[in-house]
Amino acid sequence: MNEKGSTKRKILKTAARLFRQQGYHATGLNQIIQESGTPKGSLYHYFPNGKEELAVESIRITKANASLALMETLAPYHHVEEAFQALFAGFQEFVNNYDEEKEEGAPIGLLALETSSMSEPLRRICKESYEEWQKIFEAKMIECGIDQTRAKELSLVMIVLVEGAVTLSVVNKTSQPFIIIAKQIPSLLNKS
Repeated sequence: MNEKGSTKRKILKTAARLFRQQGYHATGLNQIIQESGTPKGSLYHYFPNGKEELAVESIRITKANASLALMETLAPYHHVEEAFQALFAGFQEFVNNYDEEKEEGAPIGLLALETSSMSEPLRRICKESYEEWQKIFEAKMIECGIDQTRAKELSLVMIVLVEGAVTLSVVNKTSQPFIIIAKQIPSLLNKS
């Protein structure tokens, strides 16, 4: 990676980490500059619209990485129950092995709640992220034999389960919510 790409990545990675640790409003540009070790001019060169643009780009990274991970996790399975049990087992593993230093994106749920009423670009990118993930879930369900109407509804249920489990896992410092959801997947997704 060239130096310019490295500088931009450093700024993004630092901003995303700070958004995860302390939220959007508590994160200042001066803190991002200081902790990333990059010049102020670099931040405004890459992100002329400041913190909001940084947050949008951080969410784009999360959206892309998560979409790829979701598709890779679901792809090998031909039975809907197995696919979504694997998904929640994957989240459980992620929570159990979470490494702040390796994480690159921003927490979409946190930023959505914190900024949606004040920033249309942030609200829109969070909405796009959830819609993309819901479409991934819906496509897998249809592939596994669930009719489109039910798949659309169940894919929304899966998004809500993921977000709720993330929140409960964080506040309780346990991956237990993912274990319980995985256990309940067969009764939630049976094709009747």
